[in-house]
Amino acid sequence: KYRKYFSYRPDQTNLTINRMLRENNDITSTFYGMIDESKIGVVGHSFGAWTGMMVGGADPVYHDPRVKAIVALSGPVTEQVYNVHKPKEVNDIHVPIMFMYGQKEPFAGRPSDKAFLYDLANPPRFLLSVDGADHFTFSGGVRKEFETIDDFLRLDWRRSIITYYTRYFFDYYLKGEEEAKALLTRSIKGVDRYLKDLGEYEKAKNKK
Repeated sequence: KYRKYFSYRPDQTNLTINRMLRENNDITSTFYGMIDESKIGVVGHSFGAWTGMMVGGADPVYHDPRVKAIVALSGPVTEQVYNVHKPKEVNDIHVPIMFMYGQKEPFAGRPSDKAFLYDLANPPRFLLSVDGADHFTFSGGVRKEFETIDDFLRLDWRRSIITYYTRYFFDYYLKGEEEAKALLTRSIKGVDRYLKDLGEYEKAKNKK
């Protein structure tokens, strides 16, 4: 019953997509011709992860079919959040989705991302745990001690993992880059993963 109070969030996401697509078709815009309108992805942290899942299909009221892939960073893991219009509504998302959370979060009382999100999602579904990360590792921008984004990614390895795995995910599932698939599935120190649905996705893609 409280979801209506937060409906402005998926509504804002929808309006943002609308605006960017107008810019994409406006010859006077800096963004003219820069967006592939068939390959739109959404990434969000915490409440932003919830928002991404809403527009990605979890609730038909807010579903935006233009969203083709989702990265949910440390999103809500409670039955109250994702069991509103029907049980297990995470299962209503039918686009590729990657969940990430910090390895420290369960020690702070966070329920199981695998049970509340990954196990309920459709393939292709990815779940990554980042060693030594907490809920706020996923938030914020380039901190003042880093002069450039390159310094930030080189010296803050946890943020680097979050950034690059998000990129690999979108590069493969939106852009179809095979080299991104290899990077996405390689073993790397500091990351625990469930990636077992990649083959199922490829079979479905090849049937189209």
